[in-house]
Amino acid sequence: MKNLLLITSIALFIALVPMPYFYYQLIRWLVCITSIILISNDQVSKSQAEKIIYIIIAIIFNPIAPIHFPAIFWKIIDLVTAIYFLTLSKDRKF
Repeated sequence: MKNLLLITSIALFIALVPMPYFYYQLIRWLVCITSIILISNDQVSKSQAEKIIYIIIAIIFNPIAPIHFPAIFWKIIDLVTAIYFLTLSKDRKF
């Protein structure tokens, strides 16, 4: 789990620089799947509030029914999500 969170965080940090559109599609899949795993893992989701955060992240990064934001909003969302996942990987014992 820790490795998945680190990989997802790094991928989100990379997404802050201009990349091909395919990379951003890949990020949607990676972040959405990571969030779904976090939702279903009882060791990670200690509270209902955390599960709600993971659900919101999964909805925002949903690759099947994508939500479209301006590029600057995506940069902010990517940065906040990357920091959150990185912090989560450092704080939790998996």
